[in-house]
Amino acid sequence: MTDLVAVYAERVAKGLQADPAQQGVVERLDRLRRELHRKPGVLDRLARRRAAPEGVYVWGDVGRGKSMLVDLLMANRGGIAARRTHFQTFMRDLHHGLHSARQGGADDPVSAATDRLTGDLSLLVLDELEIGDITDAMIVGRVFRRVFDRGIAVVATSNRAPGDLYRDGLKRELFLPFVRLMEEHTEVLHLAGGRDYRRGGAVDGDLYRVDADMDASVLDPLWTAVAGSELSLRLPAARITVRQKGKMVRARFDALCRAPLAAMHYLELSDRCDALFLDGVPRLGPRDEDAARRFIMLIDTLYDRRKGLVVSAAAEPEAVYAGEAFIDTFQRTASRLHEMRQPDWPGRPLFR
Repeated sequence: MTDLVAVYAERVAKGLQADPAQQGVVERLDRLRRELHRKPGVLDRLARRRAAPEGVYVWGDVGRGKSMLVDLLMANRGGIAARRTHFQTFMRDLHHGLHSARQGGADDPVSAATDRLTGDLSLLVLDELEIGDITDAMIVGRVFRRVFDRGIAVVATSNRAPGDLYRDGLKRELFLPFVRLMEEHTEVLHLAGGRDYRRGGAVDGDLYRVDADMDASVLDPLWTAVAGSELSLRLPAARITVRQKGKMVRARFDALCRAPLAAMHYLELSDRCDALFLDGVPRLGPRDEDAARRFIMLIDTLYDRRKGLVVSAAAEPEAVYAGEAFIDTFQRTASRLHEMRQPDWPGRPLFR
């Protein structure tokens, strides 16, 4: 069985910058992986419950390598039955399962939907755990009580410690059981350090164009260079229409972020494209908090799915947001925008 510490050391030898805090997380993930390999079979749920190892909750500033470390675990997990997904995708799938369970007359829709979603997993890996929706906040405690009762270990990454999640949310007292569950069933590790590894290196000036005048045509030359005829693409769930050329789509910021869209709608959009051309991202102030929240969700979705992004904006990423509600969260968004404009970004759009 491949040693995660050895794999990490090999990557360092090939150019990854050594990071003592990352090294500590790798060692803890490797211990979890070995414990999972020693678990008894999945047929006896009581045995699974007794044998379930303590999971890992990794939190820290943006760009510290959290996603890279859990991807390292997944790529070297051996025969462990595991699923790795973005937290918002997990919650979208859960809500779909709840709807089906209620339609089917399930006595306990939450348990039914959770069981269907997690199947015979031994490990559930959730990237970018963040709670911003009261509906999610009120249900996650019951969902993860079921997950842990079924003996499934959880690895989660977040920019916040468990106790800081949903800090100013409505009816937060209904969310606190989830915090206690995570603290009880995972070892909480702070990936300390201030370096953002997403920044630095060359950037492609074509992919993020700063245009203080908000000229609607600033991306036209790049869009013209995309092969194919332009069509209209209707997104039924979102109830919006965007412009399409091949596997690239184009839309205005206002159409995607000022309309009442949710994470599931951005997932629908990302399913239909390899890259998004986004026109007219403005400076977002205190009166634009709803639009800022949707913009964060949109970028998170595209980033997690490794989609390409071409942007015209009124300011550089770190200067786009000047509101109050999402000061900490938007640091992650700015960091991701920087990474997505680098030439080696896997979803980088290709022009003629």
